[in-house]
Amino acid sequence: MKKLLIFSACLGALGSTSALAQTAEPDVVLVKATIRAGYRLSVTRQGKTTIVAEFGSSQLEKQRDLPEGAAQALYAQLFQEGYNLKGTYGASSQFGSDNWLIFSKGQ
Repeated sequence: MKKLLIFSACLGALGSTSALAQTAEPDVVLVKATIRAGYRLSVTRQGKTTIVAEFGSSQLEKQRDLPEGAAQALYAQLFQEGYNLKGTYGASSQFGSDNWLIFSKGQ
């Protein structure tokens, strides 16, 4: 009986530790590529959105590789900062498409 009480007390002590103290909140970056008549690449960090690149349709007609170059430079910067790609999702309609890339650091 005494062993059972000691065992129960140990389990209670283990179960009462806080999980919040063991994990840190990950740093998340959301990258959005919007393709309509032109192209826009934006980054959201901690609730603040910044437009990284924006090209109109006339620019894209002259130089088709502009979006890929801007995206590659941004991804290289994020990887260099220690971010990892965690997921992607996209949506399209007759008006264009939106693609999101989720990067995180810390988990």
